[in-house]
Order: sequence, then C-alpha cells, then structure tokens
Amino acid sequence: MEIEESKPDTHLEPGYLVICWNDPVNLMDYVTHVFRTVFGWTRQKAEFHMLQVHEQGKSVLTRDSLEKAEHYVHQLQKYNLHATMERDE
Repeated sequence: MEIEESKPDTHLEPGYLVICWNDPVNLMDYVTHVFRTVFGWTRQKAEFHMLQVHEQGKSVLTRDSLEKAEHYVHQLQKYNLHATMERDE
C-alpha cells in the first residue's frame, strides 16, 4: 500500500513581487541600510539588491503574500524609496 505525501500547493497560489526602483535622490549606502533594516538581510545581500537597483533600474526584492508584500512596500516607502508591488502568476 502506497502512502501519498500531501504537499502544499504553494506554487499555485499567486504571489506578489516587491520591486524597488532607482531614483536620483537616495545614496547607495542609505538604500543598503534600508534593505537591511526592513528585511533583516546581511550586508552582502542588501548590497547585491542595491547594485541591481542602481545598475539595472530596479530589483525584485521578494515574492510574498499580498499582505506581506503590501507591508514591505509601505515600509520601503516610509524610508522614501520608490517601491511598488505587482502580481506574480
């Protein structure tokens, strides 16, 4: 008799991408500091995303539930970063 493991269908649930966009105002060190503060990231991970924003114009910071994505966007905006979210199917 085979027992099937039930796995959560998280890959079927829509997620939301949190995106930070480049702006001419905030300094790179400040953006790194904000990423570390909001997400609790290491300096290396925060700098990686900061450089993506700086060099490519944007960085997808995380994929999460609607509520968490909204929370992150509001936190980033509180620090005057240009952040948005979009649905990731």
